[in-house]
Amino acid sequence: MLKPTTIKAGEPLTLKIDFDWRNPKDSADWSVVAWGDKGPVGVYHANGLESQSMPFLPDPYASSPDSRPKPKPAPKPPVPVPTKYEIEQLSAGAR
Repeated sequence: MLKPTTIKAGEPLTLKIDFDWRNPKDSADWSVVAWGDKGPVGVYHANGLESQSMPFLPDPYASSPDSRPKPKPAPKPPVPVPTKYEIEQLSAGAR
């Protein structure tokens, strides 16, 4: 799985993805998910191949026409805590 990527409006992003369809453990069913919160998003194949897609369907129970959830900010990574072994090694080296 690729890491999530954030790009600015109008900025193109090219992804090169290689598959080994000979491996029976690899699924032949894959997808690309693209989402924009300020306008439409286009996903195109470099050679113009077309694929199936699912249209966006608004939530019929929403109070506003755009009920798509807003993304949450990325969480801050945890501060590493040294292990007892690392503390002992640091203490031993300080002597």
